[in-house]
Amino acid sequence: MDEREQYERVCRDRFSSIDEGLKHVQTVLDRIDIAIRGNGDPGLNTRVHDLEQAQAAMQDLEKERRKSLSGRQTAIIAGIIGAVVAGLVTLAQTLFLGD
Repeated sequence: MDEREQYERVCRDRFSSIDEGLKHVQTVLDRIDIAIRGNGDPGLNTRVHDLEQAQAAMQDLEKERRKSLSGRQTAIIAGIIGAVVAGLVTLAQTLFLGD
């Protein structure tokens, strides 16, 4: 058996099988690449970036809400203290000045 016959008998089918396997791997890798980068549509990279930006925006809004709530609480407490002081001043004027 010469080299050509040996190739035809043993190697050709095996090389063909390997070639088909490599084509399949290439197809799968292309699909993964398209999913990651996108192909005219947002890919996974873009979607993850958008989610990270949305999360950061939500955290900023939550911080602002907390600050706003603290500001409101401070205003309410100041109002209550002002009313109590005004009441005490009125009471003191009534007791001491006899108005």
